[in-house]
Amino acid sequence: MGATTPIYQLPYPVPTDPADVPADMQALANRLEAVFPGLGSGGALSPTPPATPSDGQLWRMSPAAGIVWTFRYNAASASAFKWEFVGGPPLLNEITTQESRPSGAYGDLATVGPQLTLARAGDYLIEHGVTMFNGTAGANLAVPVIGAGTPDDLTAVRIDQAAGALSMAMTGSRSRIYTGLTASVVVKLQYRANAGTVYASGRWLKITPVRVS
Repeated sequence: MGATTPIYQLPYPVPTDPADVPADMQALANRLEAVFPGLGSGGALSPTPPATPSDGQLWRMSPAAGIVWTFRYNAASASAFKWEFVGGPPLLNEITTQESRPSGAYGDLATVGPQLTLARAGDYLIEHGVTMFNGTAGANLAVPVIGAGTPDDLTAVRIDQAAGALSMAMTGSRSRIYTGLTASVVVKLQYRANAGTVYASGRWLKITPVRVS
C-alpha cells in the first residue's frame, strides 16, 4: 500500500496500487497490532513502552499489583517524557499506627514511611497527609523525601501548635508536582518536631504520574 494515515501510520491503498485485498488487510492488521497491542483482550501490559511509538499511541503498564496505568505518546511534547498519563488509580501507601519522634532533625519513625518506589523516570504528582500532635508548643512537620535528597520545609505538611492547643491532634495534607524524577527512586515521608515530641498517625503517601519516559 502506498500511503499511511498521519497519526497512527495505518496503511491504505491509493488508486495506483495494484489490487491485493489479502495483502492490504494483513498490512493493516499488523499495524493495528503494533499500535494498539492487546486491543482485543482489553490491552496487553508491558513494563516498558513501545520502542518506536507513533503519535497518539497508547501504552499500558502495571506499576504494582492491581494497578494499571495508561499513557498516550505525545510526539510534539517539549518534555523529554513524552508518554502522558491518561488514566488509572494512584499508588498509595498508608501507615495507621501512631508513632513518635523527639525534636531535632528530620528522620524516620519506628515504622519507616509510608514509602513508594517509582517505576519509571518522569514527572509525578505526589500527595501526602498525616495526623500529628505534640505536648509542647511548636511546629510539627512531615515531608516527602525523594531518594537521598534533603527534606524541604517548603514541601512539608506543617502543623503549628500553640500553647492553648497542646496535645490536640490535627490533620494536614499537601500536593505538589515533582519533575525530572529518576526510575526506581524511593519516595518516603520523614518527620520533624521543633520542640517536644511529635506523635504521628494516619500517615499516607499517594503518587500519580503526569508524564514518563
